[in-house]
Amino acid sequence: MSSTPAPPPPGEHPSDEGDAQILRDILFTLSRQRWLVLGVTVAVVALTVLYTWSRQPQFQSETTLRMSVGDEASPLDQFSQLGVSSQGQLETEMVFLRSRQIAHSVADSLDLNVRLVTPKVKRSEIIQTLHVPSDAPTGRFQLERQKNGAYTLTAEGFTGGALPRQVQPGVPFRMGTATLALSPRLVRSGPGKIEFFMHSLPATAASIRSRLSVFRPDVTARVVAVRFQSADPEMAAAVPNALASHFIRYKSLASKSEARSTVHFLRGQVAAYETDLQVAENRLRAYREREQVVSLGDEATEQVRRLAELQASRDQLQSERESLAGLLARVSRGVDPDGSSPYRQLASFPTFLRNEAVTNILRSLTELENERTRMLVLRTTVNTDIRGIDQRIRELELQLFRMAQNYLESLDSQIRSADAALQRFGRQLETIPAREVQFARLSREQELLSSLYTLLQTRLKEAEIREAVDPGQVEVIDSALVPRIPFSPKPIRNLILGSVLGVMVGLGVALARRAMDTKVRSREDVEGVTGGAAILGMIPRIRAPLAPAAAAGSNGATNGRGARRIIPVSPESILVGTSLVTKLDPRSPASEAYRALRTNITFARAEESPQVVVVTSAVPGDGKSTSASNLAITLAQQGTNTLLIDADLRRGVLHDLFEVPQSPGLAHLLLSRTTLAEAIRPVTVSDSGVSLDVMPSGVLPPNPAELLGSPTMRELLVQLRQRYEMIVIDAAPLNLVTDAAVVGNQADCTILVVRAGVTDKRALHHAVLQLRHIGASVAGIILNDIDAHGGSYHAYGYGYGYGYGYGYGSEVGTAR
Repeated sequence: MSSTPAPPPPGEHPSDEGDAQILRDILFTLSRQRWLVLGVTVAVVALTVLYTWSRQPQFQSETTLRMSVGDEASPLDQFSQLGVSSQGQLETEMVFLRSRQIAHSVADSLDLNVRLVTPKVKRSEIIQTLHVPSDAPTGRFQLERQKNGAYTLTAEGFTGGALPRQVQPGVPFRMGTATLALSPRLVRSGPGKIEFFMHSLPATAASIRSRLSVFRPDVTARVVAVRFQSADPEMAAAVPNALASHFIRYKSLASKSEARSTVHFLRGQVAAYETDLQVAENRLRAYREREQVVSLGDEATEQVRRLAELQASRDQLQSERESLAGLLARVSRGVDPDGSSPYRQLASFPTFLRNEAVTNILRSLTELENERTRMLVLRTTVNTDIRGIDQRIRELELQLFRMAQNYLESLDSQIRSADAALQRFGRQLETIPAREVQFARLSREQELLSSLYTLLQTRLKEAEIREAVDPGQVEVIDSALVPRIPFSPKPIRNLILGSVLGVMVGLGVALARRAMDTKVRSREDVEGVTGGAAILGMIPRIRAPLAPAAAAGSNGATNGRGARRIIPVSPESILVGTSLVTKLDPRSPASEAYRALRTNITFARAEESPQVVVVTSAVPGDGKSTSASNLAITLAQQGTNTLLIDADLRRGVLHDLFEVPQSPGLAHLLLSRTTLAEAIRPVTVSDSGVSLDVMPSGVLPPNPAELLGSPTMRELLVQLRQRYEMIVIDAAPLNLVTDAAVVGNQADCTILVVRAGVTDKRALHHAVLQLRHIGASVAGIILNDIDAHGGSYHAYGYGYGYGYGYGYGSEVGTAR
């Protein structure tokens, strides 16, 4: 018989059939393990419900702020920080909102270092914080209610001194430097136990920052949202509102501090230039009166103008050079009249006042000094941040000093160029009156000082306006409201997610269990393990009845009313009453399946039908004896002269199935202790009187394999072939003993019985390899005990115990 797998039906692609089969196998697996999937789903949903129920409700609220950074031009744009866009400034403000400094201020203002643990209600309903300083002692505190309505106070980890023994609701009590009070509403009724913590302010600030979210709801808008989560709904709203309030206050203080510094500096510069302007105006007026200069007239020729401008420029450069050199000398000596940094004198130099780069450096110096002043409130000069600011200040001052030195060298170069030009025009301009040149020089000096004085006055007025007016760069759009519904947990969402997750986990467990399952369960499993061996029959599960089904008159009884009552039976009687289904219930699905098996075996070989068939299995309990018995019965019912031989000389059961004596049998015949006629027992297998010859195993010998492979066994089979049309041999399992292999080598074909859901794939594979190794003809496979309902697979109550080296007549195990 060929073992080549059958080709796919016409018009059907093999890969499509494989995909469809995989899908069917998955659906069958899920249907068969539906209770596992349901159980896992219920377990996950139960855990989800337990988790949701155990979680403390969390409330969430948020405040939205409008940031106007970069919206309007500042009146002091020349002093603003360069290189930072409004987008970068907005991100900077968001970082400041999340800073430890702001969180520290919020925690201090709301006394958040007092945290209520039990009961899980609003803190204000239990505890009133009257005064909790930043240095309040920490610890864990418990209050237990007494019969008189007072509470006994106990503490753990508290080092702030003595504590009151009893606390009356509504009466303040001190705990170190902190002053608290229980709510007056607790006088009439209150919780039996109150537990709260007092944390350090840094730890509280860190807790606030961990539950705080600062984000932009819309990246195109300059709006920032501040969101906070807390188990206390009042705190969920109070924290973002307090944070916004502190942030606006800090911004206002910083802006006003910057404006005050700018005003102070500009006032000093205005006073200095006002004096210089007055001196220049008096000098020009005196010169005009002394020289009687009224109008230049025709004397102001082009050469005079050029000479005057050149000379005035040279004198101005010289004067500026001398002033700058003297100023650099004072800066180098570290001398400053008012005791401040000598490098700040460079900013007052007229030329530098109009230089944007110098102005920016001065602006940065002012901001750094203001920041240093603010930080010194909470830190010392040895602090790392203070020292970093000092280092940046020194770098900017050194940069300003180098710019002044470079400008001094530039003035020297310009003076040399002016001297060379004056020498060229010297002879041409000797006729020009010296008084006109002097008048032009004095006029230019007065005009320059007047322009600088006007510019400083304008900047001073703008700074004074900025100092007096609230900057308004931050505006609260929506304040945080006290939430009424918890943000988390969300029972409905969690239940839906838990259900979906439970189904997914259940499906995953079922598929994983199917993937790791090594049992043969379907036709595809058999074909895959055996390399495409033919499936001769698929036998459905034989269900055991409630009462023996053999004969109602013998095994049943009636009660007094004539109704049949059920008689309890043992497993052995159920085995006898259900295994021979083709005899007891010829119209059952199992009987039809055995008749189909009979037909398939008859046409298993194209040249001729097999006469001697060995029925065996890979391991005990696969139903080989049941299959061999029912196959023999269907052959006999068909009219075929059939002999059923129990060649399982280790634990034969056919004599129990057919209720015939075990001895004498095959073993006696092979040992020449009986005759063939005595070893064969006819058994009626139908109502019409059709009989089947059964040869039981006989006494169990110590050497079954040697007897079955002996010449006597071969001669017996030759003799039986001449007497019977069909011989069915029930042999021992292949993987435990070699009996079936020995007998199969003498038979026409061998049939392997596989029990669905019980036989291991590796065992079946090993059995097929053994048969092919000895050259036995494998007719095909019987897939036995198929559950048509896709339920669990149950053994049907019989089995074997096999082993090597059995003693004579020994019995091991109870499996059939």
